[in-house]
Amino acid sequence: MTGDTGDGLSDFRMPRQGGREGRQLPYEASAERLSLVSWIQLTPDPPQRGKELTVSFRTTVSEVLDEGAYADVAVNIGLVKVLRKQYDLCEEARNLNTSIQCPAQQGEYYVEHTFDLAKTIPEAKFNIKVRGFTVKEEPLVCLDLVVDFIRRHD
Repeated sequence: MTGDTGDGLSDFRMPRQGGREGRQLPYEASAERLSLVSWIQLTPDPPQRGKELTVSFRTTVSEVLDEGAYADVAVNIGLVKVLRKQYDLCEEARNLNTSIQCPAQQGEYYVEHTFDLAKTIPEAKFNIKVRGFTVKEEPLVCLDLVVDFIRRHD
C-alpha cells in the first residue's frame, strides 16, 4: 500500500521490532486527535489462523482520557460488512489489564495484548476502521488497517 488512499488518509510506515521498517498502514495524521499512535506491530506478521496473535502499539495521549471514551470499529471483507461494534475503551482496558487505564494522564503508553485467532477465519483481506472519541465527542484516534489472511504459496 503506497501513496494517498484518496480519502484523506496517507501512508504511515510502522517500525518493526529492532528498528526494521514494517509494512505500511494508512493512518490519518491530525493534530486535532487527542491520541497519536506512533507504531503498531503484529506478531507474527502476517497473522496466522488458529494461532496466537500479539498486537503491540505505542500511543501518546495529549489530554487526560476520561471514562466514557469509546471506539467505533468496522471490519469489512471487500464491500461485505463483517463487524460493526462500539467498544468502551476504558472498560476494555480494564478487562485486558493494559498499561493504560482511565483516567489516563497525558503521556506515552505502550500496550501489548495477545489472543488466539480462530481457525475458521476466512482466507481474505480484512479492512478495519477504528474511530475513537472522548466522552465529549472529541476525535481521539483514527486508524485504518488491512490484515491479510490470504494464504501465500511459495
